[in-house]
Amino acid sequence: MNINKKYQKVVYLHGLESPQGGPKVDYLSSKYIVHAPKMDYFDNAKNIFNEQLQLVKEFKPDLIIGSSMGGYFADMIGSHIGCDLLLFNPGTIKAEEFKKKFGLETRKGNLKCNTKVIVGGKDEIVDPILSKEHYSGKAEIQYHPFLGHRIPEHIFETQFENHEL
Repeated sequence: MNINKKYQKVVYLHGLESPQGGPKVDYLSSKYIVHAPKMDYFDNAKNIFNEQLQLVKEFKPDLIIGSSMGGYFADMIGSHIGCDLLLFNPGTIKAEEFKKKFGLETRKGNLKCNTKVIVGGKDEIVDPILSKEHYSGKAEIQYHPFLGHRIPEHIFETQFENHEL
């Protein structure tokens, strides 16, 4: 099944130090209805999860894509919605660190998601071995030994186009 036929509405959640928008969102927007909010992890740590959860619920996406800290948020939000997830080097294993460092308040829901996780073997931000262990048995994991933390546009597009759940 080609992803182009399966999804109509996509949410993209960027990482901690990444800006809103950019080439990845432009690419998605050329094909789908996209919600790509500014994620103010620093100044709105106490409220960001509940605010984004509400907005995403109202948007009713078919797929949530998240990268790094956005992958952690996609994982948490998806568990309240039950839609498909595509996570790039998700920061889920750093949840306790995020809570202590930023005061983030998130909570896991009880809905299951079809999840694909892309793990870069050269990621120096999120430990790839711990990520693989965390998602083992919970998600489809694709390990890319030469990929770092930041995902180049061509890899993003390829993974998105070949994403089938």
